[in-house]
Amino acid sequence: MTVRPSRAEHALRAVALVLALVYAGSLLPGVRGTDGFRPLVDGWLNAVVDAMVVGLVLLRAWRDRRERSAWACLAAGLVCALAGSISYYAFFQYRNPVPSPSAADLGWLGFYPLSYLAIVLLLRSRLRRLLPSMWLDGLIGGLTAAALAAAFLPGAAVPPAAGTVLGIAATVAYPVGDLLLVVLVVSAITILGRSADAGWWLLCGGFLVLVVTDALYADQAAAGTYSAGGPLDLGWLLGRVCFAAAAVLPARRTARLAPDPVAVLAIPTVCALAVLGLLFAGTTAELPDEATALALAAGLGVIGRTVLTFREVRAAAEMRRQARTDDLTGLANRRAFYDDLGAATRRLGPGSSLAVLLVDLDRFRQVNDSLGHQTGDRLLQVVAERLRTVVREGDVLARLGGDEYAVLLRSASASSAEALAERLRARLREHVQLGAALLTAEASIGIALAPAHGTTATGLLQRADLAMYSAKRRRAGVALYDEARDGEGLHRLEMAARLRSGIEQGQLVLLYQPQLDLRRGAVTGVEALVRWQHPTRGLLPPDAFLPVAESSGLMTAITEAVLAGATAQCAQWRRAGLLLDVAVNISPSDLLADGLAGRVEALLTRAGLPPEALTLEVTEDILVQDRDRAVAVLAALRRSGIGIAIDDYGTGYASLAYLSDLPATELKLDRSFVVPLLEFRRVATIVESTIDLGRSLGLVLVAEGVEDEATLQALARYGCDRAQGFHIGRPVPAAQIPDLVARARRAPAGRSSGS
Repeated sequence: MTVRPSRAEHALRAVALVLALVYAGSLLPGVRGTDGFRPLVDGWLNAVVDAMVVGLVLLRAWRDRRERSAWACLAAGLVCALAGSISYYAFFQYRNPVPSPSAADLGWLGFYPLSYLAIVLLLRSRLRRLLPSMWLDGLIGGLTAAALAAAFLPGAAVPPAAGTVLGIAATVAYPVGDLLLVVLVVSAITILGRSADAGWWLLCGGFLVLVVTDALYADQAAAGTYSAGGPLDLGWLLGRVCFAAAAVLPARRTARLAPDPVAVLAIPTVCALAVLGLLFAGTTAELPDEATALALAAGLGVIGRTVLTFREVRAAAEMRRQARTDDLTGLANRRAFYDDLGAATRRLGPGSSLAVLLVDLDRFRQVNDSLGHQTGDRLLQVVAERLRTVVREGDVLARLGGDEYAVLLRSASASSAEALAERLRARLREHVQLGAALLTAEASIGIALAPAHGTTATGLLQRADLAMYSAKRRRAGVALYDEARDGEGLHRLEMAARLRSGIEQGQLVLLYQPQLDLRRGAVTGVEALVRWQHPTRGLLPPDAFLPVAESSGLMTAITEAVLAGATAQCAQWRRAGLLLDVAVNISPSDLLADGLAGRVEALLTRAGLPPEALTLEVTEDILVQDRDRAVAVLAALRRSGIGIAIDDYGTGYASLAYLSDLPATELKLDRSFVVPLLEFRRVATIVESTIDLGRSLGLVLVAEGVEDEATLQALARYGCDRAQGFHIGRPVPAAQIPDLVARARRAPAGRSSGS
């Protein structure tokens, strides 16, 4: 989470910038003259600027959750340095000699470990993984930089050794801390390379400026030429300004980066050349011992990196091979086949062609079920070995998964592909002895050609798959993709993909059809009906897409979207004073899915709708699929207060047998009984008997398909409780329901003793 800067933060930035410019101006040659150190400017104004930098870094830590700990550590380090400076100004500025170590040293030295930790935490937040070789590359770069610094800035590496043991330790700690900081910063730059953003470069630049300034200060102090309040102090100011600039830059909302492969290879090479040059220079000019030692350490690191590179390249090659190989058969796997097919389709030119053969074993599940998975796995290996003997050299053979294989033929025609498919089937039909079992592997093969049937890997695999199922269905053995025969299946696949995308993009539309309470003469409920606002075909009815959703596993997503929308809308009507119940259809696959009751209760809670305001409509088909499970789920829903309606009642084969088991609250009489109600006496008798049956079981009877007033009045006479149909109201958007409810009010009709 990133918080936008407030006005107070903008004001702090502006004040910090102005004060930093004022202080920087006072350090320029010719401005100060020969006054030297000024306590008000060099002491307290400098401390105020440092405090504002700390404030800006802390604000960055508060704004940037992902890198909060890193920026907090940097702020803590700056606070330590500021405390050391204030202690020095207040207690030690005019003491001669200044005691060593002092309280100021504790603060200044505390800056280093906290800064190291900040850099490491920033690296961890910006990289997916820190490999050992990356750390070694960074160490090589850092050692090389330290060797160059020791060679050309000797004051940074060889401090004066005087005073007590603790004093010497404190004095030595500064150049050691600076060298370690150089190593870590250069290591970090090496690891990130071109992946680093501007804020990262500012941060690292600030650290390097501080190190160079410390080195120059140590050199001048050793020579007795340092003057407080002089131009050198600009270096410490510039380093802190870099920290502040890095802190105020907006945080990049990017995924963790992979290390830059160019930098990882290039920088060790550059470092190796620099080390060789430095060591060569040592043969003609005397170098400090520290520089020589650091250069030799960097050279050893380069040698170690070379060894590690060979190991990593070999490991990467093995990982790539494993990622593209099927473990069981040793063939190419789905990923490798898809990559090779994609590359082949991209190289298609005029006059070129290729074929995809999809091989699926017949009745393989029976082998697993009867002989065990170990025998099944061995059969898959035998199939792979036999397919290898038939496929031409240069073509691609892969196992896509399960008992499905694929062959990519380059420069293939329909006749040559079909001929190869027949040879494959003939080779597989040869008997194979697996233990005590003598087996024969039959296969169905589908063929798709490019460019005739498609020019993409996905399209060719889809068409080969459809052709394979056609071969299996017709028991033809081999089938070439045929648009007239297999096109409908392809369109279903395309529609399923569009529907999945449409669900995610909110293209489902809810309409509501009113239900009239015949006793009260008023609309008391609605049924939610889903439509799909297709991008090109317009508003589609359920029959146009629900079968596709059912076969492609999208029904659960549709049902949850409909339930969420219907319950929220019903709650909104109730808050506006329109007390309606809502009914939603659920399919057998929804009912048999895990956790339906819990998901429905969660949606009701989110909408603030009481359970009794929702009715779920199910068909009798659920009892044929899994009666016990369906009854258990419906009972759980009913216990929570949700109504259960049996939809399309009367069209099933065992309505009376199962009716007593179902925890239902409503029966919805199918329109096939309602529409001919006035024309056939037998139909009227069935309807009246069904209403009496429902009443005796304590169920509400809802009649569907009411098309005229006469049918409505007849249903009322028979004692039907509710009715819905075009005569009462067509399905309409939610906004039209209040007006439709008001128009549908009528005098209640009573039940008569005759028909």
